[in-house]
Amino acid sequence: MPSSALRAFTCSLCHAVYRELPFAAVCERCSKPLSALYEYESVRVALRERPPAERPRNLWRFAEMLPVAPGDRIGVATGFSPLVRAERLGRRLGLDDLWIKNDTVLAPSLSYKDRVVSVALQRALESGQSRVGCVSTGNVGNSVAAIAARVGIDATIFYPRQVDPAKVVSTAAYGRRIIRLDGTYDEVNAVCRRLALETGIPFVNINLRPYYAEGAKTLAYEIAEQLDWRPPDHCVVPVAGTTLIRKVVKGFWELDQVRLTDGNPTRVHAAQAEGCSPVARAVLDGADEIEPCVPDTLADSIAIGAPSEGGIAAHEIRSVGGTAAAVPDAEIVRAMALLAETEGILAEPAGGTSVAAAAALRANGTISRSDRVVVAVTGNALKTLDALAALPGAQVADALPLAEADGVFERWLGEGVAASP
Repeated sequence: MPSSALRAFTCSLCHAVYRELPFAAVCERCSKPLSALYEYESVRVALRERPPAERPRNLWRFAEMLPVAPGDRIGVATGFSPLVRAERLGRRLGLDDLWIKNDTVLAPSLSYKDRVVSVALQRALESGQSRVGCVSTGNVGNSVAAIAARVGIDATIFYPRQVDPAKVVSTAAYGRRIIRLDGTYDEVNAVCRRLALETGIPFVNINLRPYYAEGAKTLAYEIAEQLDWRPPDHCVVPVAGTTLIRKVVKGFWELDQVRLTDGNPTRVHAAQAEGCSPVARAVLDGADEIEPCVPDTLADSIAIGAPSEGGIAAHEIRSVGGTAAAVPDAEIVRAMALLAETEGILAEPAGGTSVAAAAALRANGTISRSDRVVVAVTGNALKTLDALAALPGAQVADALPLAEADGVFERWLGEGVAASP
């Protein structure tokens, strides 16, 4: 085991225990995903000896609860993104205690995927690997390319046909190989799984997935610490392949296990686009399995129609009192604009989905005005230029002749100061 606190991996469905990770990184009995188990008493001892506040402000401040070995680690600039008190947005949504976990500024690639990829590539290096692959809707590819470039290993990124061109261009800038396949994400993922198992090449979100997924927990850890170890009443999380929302649930639970929090439960809610909402539908229907769909939404980064862990995620969301909202694209765009106008945060459609879902949950009474609410905003809109262009007021007017500047300035002064949104 790479970490002194890591004890085993367990199946998310049948609870079989594995002391060593199987090559396929799934349960050999039922083919379901595996999750890391830790010895929480040893973690408690380590945290007493060196509290988080005395550690570097990055995701490795929680290293005892991550499946990595002691010593030097990659991604030292990753983690501890801002938790922003969103008073102006809260007034618009009818929420008095609203916060934004702002991973749009996470290093190095401006999305929460830097958390998971840092842990996966750390494990790849520990096990002597010199090359990795990944399948991605955009953000994972950006992150793998950036971090692989930083540590000097080979990487190949497989993209489906529908991926934002800006994400492909930014991935290419890091000098790593890109292969686009003419299929949906789920179809490309199936091809890559076969390739990973046949060749033995580690794919960060396939046969390194149990390590990769654990990095997502750090978002929950940071939220709790930034709120003085008083977790929120609600956390709204965008959902694609379910890694983030499942590990946010686990992260809040683990903080209770190591006695950093007082056991006040956080209700974790799924946010999906109406045009790709298999997990949200399963949560709302009380189903234990998802019904796959063909994505039809501008929220490309969360457009996964058949997430392999979807049914398990739906169960785990309900187990902590969570629910879900599936919001139309028009509401996603409005929420992106509202977040930018009120809080100065430019989020990709996944973040707009979270904000729109929070608004829907407030409107239907799931969230009360006085509740403490954290909305996870997981990626930067500068990587989704097509969606950004859809925002109201995003079109730039033609340049005016310099001779007209005086007249424009006078009109501007005469209009006075615009009212705050």
